Amino acid sequence: MASGPKRGFTNKIIMKRICYHYEKWEDWKSGFYNQGDYDDQLINQSISILSSTANFYEQAILLLKDWPISSDQNLSDTSRNRQAWVGQAACCIKNGVPENLTRIAWHKLSKLEQDKANHVADLVINKWEENHRKKKSCQKSFWE
Repeated sequence: MASGPKRGFTNKIIMKRICYHYEKWEDWKSGFYNQGDYDDQLINQSISILSSTANFYEQAILLLKDWPISSDQNLSDTSRNRQAWVGQAACCIKNGVPENLTRIAWHKLSKLEQDKANHVADLVINKWEENHRKKKSCQKSFWE
């Protein structure tokens, strides 16, 4: 039997959810959850990020480094749409775009652009999971 992350019957990775008080979330502090008014400029900035795989990947990796608490909070919750959070957070960290405007931008992308963006998000999520496993394996339990 191959070793690797534990998976449940739905083939999702089983991990302990990491929770913090919302006042510690970097995304909250940056206006991620603000309900921004319709703004073509911000929507176009999100389209620009999400449609460029290199730019999107760069911003998404940056968010893992600069928003470690928000990354843990959102990426440890496998019941949520983690791809969406990565895309929305990348647009917020780069240009301060609230998540509701990035959702509008998402629907303006072609199916191919959406598929490529989801692939980039999956790469970033996998990188977070790998780093999370390494970090967890280096920690000693309270009883050791």
